[in-house]
Amino acid sequence: MFNHNRGGPQCWCILFFELLLEGMTKVYKENEKKVKGIAISCPGTVDVNAGMIYHGGALPYLHKQNLAGLLQDQCNIPVTIENDAKSAAIFIQMSLHVNFKMMQTYLGHCITFLKFSKKIV
Repeated sequence: MFNHNRGGPQCWCILFFELLLEGMTKVYKENEKKVKGIAISCPGTVDVNAGMIYHGGALPYLHKQNLAGLLQDQCNIPVTIENDAKSAAIFIQMSLHVNFKMMQTYLGHCITFLKFSKKIV
């Protein structure tokens, strides 16, 4: 499943994520008729089209892992993955029904600004 060639102190974390994947698959199987898709939010740079995680932020063992693909293969339903900060912004927009604009500036490091305003319905 995950790339075990990393060695070092993060091996227990990789094992944890394998168990997490196994647990997610089990929960899906128990609720298969109710679930139409799975969305994953994680730190780091995420290629949403390929389902790949690059530079897993504080979780370096996620680097070059295809968590979405692994879960999709096991559950055979659509699985999407997105960066955690972007997921939070999407959640706020959808659940609170507010308008927002997202601007990213790259100056060696990525700085993300969110501007919120009330939506008049």
